[in-house]
Amino acid sequence: MTKFVAIKVHYDHRKQLPTHLKYSVPPTAEEYKTYLDLFANGVGGDGFHECMNFTIPDHGYVPFYLPPTCIPKESAFDEEYVFFTFTYKGDHELPASIVGVHANASLLGSEGLNRTDVTLDFLEVNLLYHAIAKSDFVTLFTVPVTYDYKIGTHSPTYKSWGYGLRYLEEQHARKIIVDAYDAARKMLGQQGDTEALVTARELGVLSAIHGRYFGSALELPRETPGNPLTNPPEPDPEVGKLGEHVIYERELAYASEHGIPSHNIEWISQAAPTSVYDIRSARIQNGEVVPHYIEVKSSRMALGENIVISKRQIDFLSSHAHSASVVLVSFHLDELEPQVVDYAANDFVERFEFTPLKYRVVLRE
Repeated sequence: MTKFVAIKVHYDHRKQLPTHLKYSVPPTAEEYKTYLDLFANGVGGDGFHECMNFTIPDHGYVPFYLPPTCIPKESAFDEEYVFFTFTYKGDHELPASIVGVHANASLLGSEGLNRTDVTLDFLEVNLLYHAIAKSDFVTLFTVPVTYDYKIGTHSPTYKSWGYGLRYLEEQHARKIIVDAYDAARKMLGQQGDTEALVTARELGVLSAIHGRYFGSALELPRETPGNPLTNPPEPDPEVGKLGEHVIYERELAYASEHGIPSHNIEWISQAAPTSVYDIRSARIQNGEVVPHYIEVKSSRMALGENIVISKRQIDFLSSHAHSASVVLVSFHLDELEPQVVDYAANDFVERFEFTPLKYRVVLRE
């Protein structure tokens, strides 16, 4: 079961950093001291340990810090988490706002792990990470969401927020994502190229979060002149495995029905994830058992959306036009069963257009 959590941190008020680079640059000793001074005067927490919470790599995981009062109990460590970053009501720069989200997150341990990517020599304590989140599910909000804990829109209704862990309900988490998405989308047409690229990524992340936790992805705006949108996030590997499992079970049932020995059905991507096909199956042709190769493409979006395929896979499908297929699996909306559509290899290559996303660069001699 997913747990939605609100954590309170200092707002990164360093004026030399644009909004999209907040929480991604280590503070200087002088900058860190300003946060200690705030704490001494009753504002925020003791330090600025969350300074690197939104350093987002191209892929992989984002490790991040949790304040001591915001670490869940150990009995709940196996759950999946969505952490929303709130600022303090007494903050001087940006009070009572929600500035970002770490979704598809898991906890590392109650004691935390030492952060080796950043060292602040002026501190006498080690900086720690307590959790990690998939990079495709982490973003700052272009426009922070203002909240009021007394009205129950973005959190349960509280007479006083106080200190400690605060769990949100699904309705609150969804409201935050939708409000952040709507605000970012309105900003898109008013931004320069750099800001638009950052906002476009944010919209993709928020759409993916909404699709994972609230039934369907949010509709992304079309590309507009001067505001090039990034591509949707990479397909979720967990959804990919789930779709492959559905098709693997289907192929085993097909083999049993047609008297094909089960050893002819191999889920090859379990052992070789870079294989050009996911499942080696079999078909009956002219009374003989012949190999059949299946590439599975799964998504939480509608059928045919957000498909990523490599050139190696396209070449393989082209050379196995009559012995391979592509199966699209969609875990879309609240449907109990996934939607499944099969395409013969040659039909798939002919019916879909292929847009290059990346190029390998080789130095010319």
